[in-house]
Amino acid sequence: MEKERQSEFELMQKEIQKAKLGGILILPLRFQNKEAIMRYFETAGIKGRGIRTPDVTATIKAMFNPANESAFLHIYDLPARWLERRVPGDGCYYVRPRKEQMKTPDAACAFSFADAQFWLFPNVAFLCVGLYLSNAQQLDTIINPGHVESLSKYYALRNGELEAFELEDVLLSALGEIGASPFYMDPAKHKTLFTEAVILALALFGEDAKKAFKEIETLRDISFSLIKMAALDKRIDDPALQDTRFVYGAKDPENGTHSWGCSTGLQGIGFVRNKAGASIEEGLTEQFEDTLPLALLALYQKFTCLSFAERVTEQHNDNGKKLLALQKDMLEFKAYGTVPIASISRWGNVQEIYRQLMETNGVPDAIESIDDKLKVLSERRNERRGGFENLLGWIVSIFGIMSMAESADILFTAIQEGNTLKIAVLSIVVLCPALLIAGVLMQNRLKWR
Repeated sequence: MEKERQSEFELMQKEIQKAKLGGILILPLRFQNKEAIMRYFETAGIKGRGIRTPDVTATIKAMFNPANESAFLHIYDLPARWLERRVPGDGCYYVRPRKEQMKTPDAACAFSFADAQFWLFPNVAFLCVGLYLSNAQQLDTIINPGHVESLSKYYALRNGELEAFELEDVLLSALGEIGASPFYMDPAKHKTLFTEAVILALALFGEDAKKAFKEIETLRDISFSLIKMAALDKRIDDPALQDTRFVYGAKDPENGTHSWGCSTGLQGIGFVRNKAGASIEEGLTEQFEDTLPLALLALYQKFTCLSFAERVTEQHNDNGKKLLALQKDMLEFKAYGTVPIASISRWGNVQEIYRQLMETNGVPDAIESIDDKLKVLSERRNERRGGFENLLGWIVSIFGIMSMAESADILFTAIQEGNTLKIAVLSIVVLCPALLIAGVLMQNRLKWR
């Protein structure tokens, strides 16, 4: 029997193990005072900017350009030192499952901070923390997907000695200084900061362009491993990945290789990049500039809808002011804040990544759901207001008729006495209620039609 041909994934195990790894940890946030946050960065000498990637159309970039008066996005670039100064040690950190003690430094557990970004939208914000990693499994150790409490232990190396710290405390301290807080977190119940976190993971292969991957399946398998936060050289066979989408770049005609492949899932994006001579610093910077905006535009719409859904639940027994404000905000969001798939980019594969992110996060359904709920609440409010107006109209009519009858009797007496001034005043008193009653009756008649 002829031996089965090995796939490229199986033949290039050594090359796959040499991947340079990084990630961007995306934390959804909420805040009370947008102006205070902007003042914080202004005081720190950090100027807000807009989206810069050429992969996004000029129209969309103009929508979110801070120089545009109608724009509402500010992106703040933060150096790695912004977080490092809050942690003891010399910039090299380690993470390991809490149940496993660490007594000496272990290079397999090492990670470090890259630069970060803070994205400020009208209703939500995002802190995006860059990380340089030793292996892809570290992402699983940091985020602990599927758990509401952290199962990890962190260490910093200071003067040759390991010192324990909590990454969540470091991030919460930074967020408190800015004036933001996690979108979902109950400190009393010790829920992890990473429950709603999304990871953009990068595997960079840049040793030799001629050794880059030529088969699309190889890129897909590696990106799937990134999504599952597993070892890259082990093929993932998980039914849950059936919902994971995959997009890839065009083939290089000279080498026959694909420059990149990208998988998207609910809690992560796995990006595999072939770029000869590129460092992980360059690769991660490219992800911040080109891929991160696609993810955050989709997540911004998702969490804005979640914010609106919370406000919908506050409409019970409301006098209508909150509903009108919510309707106004939703209208402005749909008019100025939503980003259509067809408008995001001129490139088909970039559009496809964005489409997958929108669909995976349920953005179109969320917008439609909020719209439907607002219509129901508006109809109920109109019914209540119509009933109240009818009741008020009948009350005015009854008291008006009674007043008219009394005034008419006095007017008849004044006419008999020949008192001209009294006749004029009483005529006005009788005429005004009559006109009011006629107006109320006419309004009710129109409603009955």
